[in-house]
Amino acid sequence: MSVITNTLTYDLIAILSSLFIGLIVYYKWKFTYWVKVGLPTLRPSFPFGDTSDMLLGRVAIGDQFQSFYRKFKMNGFKHGGIYLGLQQFYIPVDPEIIKHIMQIDFSHFMNHNINVVDEENDPLNGHLFNLEDEKWRHMRIKLTPTFTSGKMKMMFQTLADCTVGLKDVMDESAETRSAVDIKDILARFTTDIIGSVAFGLECNTLKEPDADFRKYGDINDASGHVSHNRSGGAVATMRGPFNGFIIMNFRFRQPGLLVFGKKSVEDSPRC
Repeated sequence: MSVITNTLTYDLIAILSSLFIGLIVYYKWKFTYWVKVGLPTLRPSFPFGDTSDMLLGRVAIGDQFQSFYRKFKMNGFKHGGIYLGLQQFYIPVDPEIIKHIMQIDFSHFMNHNINVVDEENDPLNGHLFNLEDEKWRHMRIKLTPTFTSGKMKMMFQTLADCTVGLKDVMDESAETRSAVDIKDILARFTTDIIGSVAFGLECNTLKEPDADFRKYGDINDASGHVSHNRSGGAVATMRGPFNGFIIMNFRFRQPGLLVFGKKSVEDSPRC
């Protein structure tokens, strides 16, 4: 039975066309949000907004948002807004704005709308940046006492102990007059500090460049794209786009890195 025209086929085409046009109009309306509030923005397009490269797997999440930051900074903007699908994201650029958010107004910026916390499949993603609402508050309350002036002074001796290995490496290089990769050496030095301060473990990456902590640290830096524990999968681009990752069991880190991260926490000494 036809409703609009004399044939059912034409009716279906008319209805689907109307729905599609309505969807485009809705997207166009949503894409005016940052203009209405007076913030600089880019050129979002249907249906991915400004993040088509990221959602199609061409670039990593960090690289995508870094490019947004650089574009706004290059144009002399102190901040700006982008769209991930229909979701609005605020991008602060000016150091003073970032400092204000981090030190004074952090209670108003507790949610980042990433929604990728899946404690069962990817527990390493449950950190302060990704947590929201009450979980974020509880984590913030637990972490704040860690960085008091007294605790920082206690950490100093641990940092000083790590410099012994750094001195040995540099002395050895000076004696043999061999070139050194200072970036790699400082990365290993930093790894030793993080392992000692955060986990209470002696990583010894300055003496052993292939130590597990250093190896998995490199993997974590390089793992930009999400992985999936079964074949197939799609990307959700509507509001709360990363919810689709959780439903489809996506992981943002390699399985080996997750195992190593859990083991490091379990092996760390308890106070």
